[in-house]
Amino acid sequence: MRQILLNLVGNALKFTAQGSVEVSVQPGAGGQGLQLVVADTGPGMTAAQVQRLFQRFEQADGAATMARHGGSGLGLAISRELAQAMGGDITVDSRPGLGTRFEVQVPLATTSPPAIAPATDAVTGEAVLVGMSVLLVLPDPDIAEVVAALLRAQGCRVAVGCDDPRAVPGVPDAPWQLLATDPDLRIGDVLAGAWLARRWPGVPRLAFTARADADAERDAMAAGYAAFVRLPLGDAALRAALLQCRAGR
Repeated sequence: MRQILLNLVGNALKFTAQGSVEVSVQPGAGGQGLQLVVADTGPGMTAAQVQRLFQRFEQADGAATMARHGGSGLGLAISRELAQAMGGDITVDSRPGLGTRFEVQVPLATTSPPAIAPATDAVTGEAVLVGMSVLLVLPDPDIAEVVAALLRAQGCRVAVGCDDPRAVPGVPDAPWQLLATDPDLRIGDVLAGAWLARRWPGVPRLAFTARADADAERDAMAAGYAAFVRLPLGDAALRAALLQCRAGR
């Protein structure tokens, strides 16, 4: 929820040069769950611009928006994916000259905080990955941002090292439960996977790669990775890989 709120408010402030940005929270429809609203008095958008809004690496006016305001075009896509992972969604209402209103609906239950430990969903019988600490090391910061968001949506606690885990505060003593990286990434003159395995022996490693060749998975498994995922990835593939890593510990 914090990541969704930061993305939506940051986006509203970026496009509202003058006027106001309003944030409100209230119970969802029928008193169930939560409704979060971020509304601004900015320039608003056409229907065509709204249609592009939640596509990864897309912005309302494409290159023109990026040139004026910067950004990777990932924030809103990540926000919607996080909301949907919690069983909710994000909708937008916008018209040129009339500002923009984002509504986040999330069916949160009223309950006690869960223990930070693996659990079993009594309905589906699937293991729930809650609290797994993951060190993520990928060469591209935009891709790392997307993968980290998807990992958090699965219940993991994630630290992102971009292309070098030595830059993450507290990394030397962190008790990681999973090390995730690109098998072809190098840290200095050493492959990242080998560096991580020496630093945290016995911790399972998950391989993320954009390689499409048939040898990519074989090479990763031969190098000692517990599971392998190709990018771009979906929730089901990521979840299966995480469960495979946990089972292989």
